[in-house]
Amino acid sequence: MGESVAEATLTSWLKEVGDPVEADEAVFEIATDKVDSEVPSEVDGILVEKRFQVDDVIQVGQVVAVIERNGSAPAPGGGRQSCRGNRSTRAGTPGRSRSGPPRRAGP
Repeated sequence: MGESVAEATLTSWLKEVGDPVEADEAVFEIATDKVDSEVPSEVDGILVEKRFQVDDVIQVGQVVAVIERNGSAPAPGGGRQSCRGNRSTRAGTPGRSRSGPPRRAGP
């Protein structure tokens, strides 16, 4: 996705609050004027919060969902991981284009 993309529209939730989520499993879908993407979780856990509804416009950098990590070792920030937009992936954590192979963000 190009540097000019600053926002995306949430098109669907693939998981519900309380659902288990595995790392790299798609949690929601977004659309920009350039591409539609599935946005996967970066961690294993449970979806505990949705911060947007379908058709909401999400700005790059906004937290979209909160996932509580599985296991006894707490994650930074109290054992929760956020799915958020960033400059390398535009409006979501590393995503998968419907027309291309999976992509990974750098460190």
